[in-house]
Amino acid sequence: MSDVLSSADLRGEVSAFDLIAKTWIRKRTVLVFGILGLLLGIAKLHMSTPLYTAELKVTSAQSTGEGAISALDGLSSLAALGGFSMGTSSATPLDLYLDAYESREVATKLAADSRILRTIFSAEWNENTKTWQRPSSSLDGIFKLLARLFGLQEYRWQQPDGARLQAYLSDHVNITRDPKDPIVTISFKHPDPDFAIYLLSKLNAVADQHVRASALMRAEGYVRYLTTKLQTVTVAEYRNAISQILSDQEKAIMIASSDAPYAVSVVQKPAASNQPTEPKGVTTLVLSLIAGIFIGVLWVLADVSAFISRLRANA
Repeated sequence: MSDVLSSADLRGEVSAFDLIAKTWIRKRTVLVFGILGLLLGIAKLHMSTPLYTAELKVTSAQSTGEGAISALDGLSSLAALGGFSMGTSSATPLDLYLDAYESREVATKLAADSRILRTIFSAEWNENTKTWQRPSSSLDGIFKLLARLFGLQEYRWQQPDGARLQAYLSDHVNITRDPKDPIVTISFKHPDPDFAIYLLSKLNAVADQHVRASALMRAEGYVRYLTTKLQTVTVAEYRNAISQILSDQEKAIMIASSDAPYAVSVVQKPAASNQPTEPKGVTTLVLSLIAGIFIGVLWVLADVSAFISRLRANA
């Protein structure tokens, strides 16, 4: 390397151009690092599990939900004038439907489906004994030792249930919602495309039923409340308003009691990609190559800098 170092280097006058020139001379080293990075990228692709993406597209199923909310807001103001209170909610059925995807109630209902739990937590299911078991690892002893040394809380295994399924769905189900677009896209990635479709279908049905049941119970409660109040209110204006809203709530009960989708209408049924969407082969290889070259350049620059420092020390 000394043949590429001028006397100016020894006086500390090393420019960026000099460093680039010296790096170029050792381009073989950079190339080796680039190839190593590429090989690591190929190894990662071979070790990674291919994932398929399933998508479900939905939109709001009704405008009656918003109308009922507006009516209840009006009733709240009217009730305040009449000397009694009535709680309301501004969330639409679509909002409640999307929130249900991360709710414990929906996860618990899905956990009753053995196919869902046994597929998602397959590493913890023993098919021979038909029981759940804590996955064992050769590193368990090391983790326990480190936890004791550093005062960390030791991991306690819990049999798969609604709580664990809720955490899984929260991490793996993606909801894409654009305020300017009425269509909401719900996606899920899994090695088995058929299971991805199955899970989204079940999620849609259970979440819609969850919102329907909540709306039905709420509307029936309002009807009982309004019916009781109607018997005690004597002001004609209040009675007419309560009667109108009572009629609206009875319509809401009829809608929630029907077999039609309640919160959302399915625009596109769950469908999975024909080819794996992860890992992304070309992207992984390009990034691995760039990372290898970058590390190679840093290695060469560090080596050149150390060599220059030794020459200066001996000068």
